[in-house]
Amino acid sequence: MNIPDQYRASQFIGELKERFENKGVDLPQFVFVHLPEDHIAATRAADGYPYPASFVADNDYALGRIVEYLSHTAWWKDMTIFVTEDDAQGGRDHIDSHRTILMAVGPYVKKNFVLHQNSSFPGLLKTVF
Repeated sequence: MNIPDQYRASQFIGELKERFENKGVDLPQFVFVHLPEDHIAATRAADGYPYPASFVADNDYALGRIVEYLSHTAWWKDMTIFVTEDDAQGGRDHIDSHRTILMAVGPYVKKNFVLHQNSSFPGLLKTVF
């Protein structure tokens, strides 16, 4: 929690450019990115987190930067990005405390579509692999 997700995003984008894009090399079939700042921690105004929501904003902006970068690469046409939380983030809902979000981003994902069907991490992994 001491490393901002903005830093992680910058490092990730820089490494993709250096190791793959600039050399014309294809990405691996699977790339995992961990952006943990969505966990609201104690505020740290001196570090740029004056409010609990500052952590979430850092996380959302970092994810947006990564998606924006990838969507302008040659790899985009063959890519799907799956975004989920590692847990319910303390925001338990009225149905199940284990329930959380799953978003899919990519050129072949149906726009403005919401699926109201239960899924699971094993189901997500089956889709990915």
